[in-house]
Formats: sequence, C-alpha cells, structure tokens
Amino acid sequence: MDNGYSKTGTVRFSNNPHVKNILVACGVVFPDIYFAASSQEIIPEIVYDAKTMSVTEYMKGCFLRRMLL
Repeated sequence: MDNGYSKTGTVRFSNNPHVKNILVACGVVFPDIYFAASSQEIIPEIVYDAKTMSVTEYMKGCFLRRMLL
C-alpha cells in the first residue's frame, strides 16, 4: 500500500509546491444531536454537535488542534 512515504521515511511530495503547504484536519459532525459520550478515545474539541454555536469556530478549532500536535 502506498502511503506517500518512502522506505527512508521522507515524504515524496516534499518538493511539490502544490502539495507542500496543505493543512489537513479531521472532525466528527452530529448536527442534530447532543453528543454527550466521554471516553479516553473521544476528543471533544473535534466534535460538532447540536450545542456547537459556530461552524466557523469549530473549523478553526479542528485546524488549530492539528497545528498544535
């Protein structure tokens, strides 16, 4: 399976100017319910549910969390 890394661990797209500065983040969206579960595996900062006020702030939070990792 090709995951974008060579056997030396370097990223094969590191010299591609179109791909080099892309930021990717993830999140989970439950727009119609209040998500109240808690667990070590759940990251509350990336959960969007019925109590989330702003989609814009949610997106910023997902990307900010990714940049801090």
